[in-house]
Amino acid sequence: MNFGSFYKKISLLFFSVIICLISLGQCPSSQVIWDSINNLTKNNLLVESKKLSLLYNLKKISDDCELPKDSVYAKLLSKIGVYEYYVTKNYDSSIKLTILAININNSGVKGSSPKSTISSYTNIGYYLEQLMLYSKALAYHDSAIITAQKFPNTDSQILNSKIQKVYLLFLMGDYQKSMDESTKGISYALKNNDSIFYIKFLNQHAQSSFFQNQLANAESDVNTVISIANTSKSQFEIASAFKTKGLIYEQQKDYFNATQFFKKSIDVRIKTENFSQVASDYNDLGNFCLNSLHNYAEAKTAYNKAIEYAQKEGDMSKLALSYTNLGEFSFNTHDYKDAESYYEKAIRSLVSVNQKNILTNTTNLSASFFNLLGNKDLITVLLVDKGKLFLQLFKETNDKIFLAACLQTAMITDSVITQTRHSQSGEQSKLYWRNKTRDFFTNALEACYLAGDTKNAFYFMEKSRAVLLNDKLNELGANAQLSPADAEKEQSFQIKII
Repeated sequence: MNFGSFYKKISLLFFSVIICLISLGQCPSSQVIWDSINNLTKNNLLVESKKLSLLYNLKKISDDCELPKDSVYAKLLSKIGVYEYYVTKNYDSSIKLTILAININNSGVKGSSPKSTISSYTNIGYYLEQLMLYSKALAYHDSAIITAQKFPNTDSQILNSKIQKVYLLFLMGDYQKSMDESTKGISYALKNNDSIFYIKFLNQHAQSSFFQNQLANAESDVNTVISIANTSKSQFEIASAFKTKGLIYEQQKDYFNATQFFKKSIDVRIKTENFSQVASDYNDLGNFCLNSLHNYAEAKTAYNKAIEYAQKEGDMSKLALSYTNLGEFSFNTHDYKDAESYYEKAIRSLVSVNQKNILTNTTNLSASFFNLLGNKDLITVLLVDKGKLFLQLFKETNDKIFLAACLQTAMITDSVITQTRHSQSGEQSKLYWRNKTRDFFTNALEACYLAGDTKNAFYFMEKSRAVLLNDKLNELGANAQLSPADAEKEQSFQIKII
């Protein structure tokens, strides 16, 4: 007997029952709708597009029969949102439907289920993460945690949202805050005897420690992960630990061991079939080959592999990263035409996720567009690189169009950097970004000098000094000495910034 075919028929039987009831002038009960949802979603033999179509049929039946807008209806909306994401990548529908589900379950009406909003908040956080709207995603994971704390037996859901918060903070470049949240996560995982999440938080703590140049802490964390991880269940985390070890060895200029650990990381990660992360691993290998080994052939091969895996997963953020790295590669090899093409492809990859029907020319995208995107590390690198390219093209051609483009890009870059620093809580993270963007101000001032643009030259000069002064004031705790009136004024400015 073919049990797979039998199970598929059982799932579709619910629809036959519903259609029969309707033909007899009767409407199905909420329980029948509930059972149909469960049978559909658990049926591995139905393709996802068919599931989405059948779920929409259930919604139409529920609407036509005026079934109550309770937790069953909310579950139906939430499931449609999930399959809209997986099948059509329609983030707008996924988010709107899931918000409707949350509103129903938070309405207090008979049959609503506030506990069900936990997974809905988590889902929206994930959708927003895919859109690179990381700050908004953080807020939804916070809502999931706050709601879950009101109910028993929700520790796994709390841990899941906590690790997502840590990861998002890391992507946003707020490494100090990511470390702080990782420490809290480690404590919560130990309290709940959850070894899997304990390893996940350790890995994130290690990665953020590395970017804070705390190599001893990072190495201690990954050594612990490697020593206690179960290879059959934690391959993803072991691969992450191997990669961080590779980064540490690279920083210590032990290039032999660095090479071994970067490649071991990729070998293990491929087994997980998380192709999006494999793309990241190949990008890191490419950066190592380019910047430390100066092996341009190996670097280009790694970047092209990163593109291959990013496209396989449909991860536009990782695709943008890969194109940005190839742009840097082309710039370093003085192939400026290819560099410009790769930077344009990187921007288009970011645009394709966040904006439809974009004009052919992406040069005129405003600072507000880039400020909406969450991965400020990637965006800043891309914009700084593009400005550097325009400056170089002006020096090569003496065409003032490139100089004007360089200055326009510099103003956008400055806006992104400013917003990034204001959104970070840790002084160590701001120090990282101050060091990372030091060359940006130098290039911006050179462009102003070549353009004879005195006004913007003074702006960038004062802006770079203001960054240094503000960091020093924070370091000394000088803001605590402000008068009450000035402190109130500063608070008002901060609120306006937010």
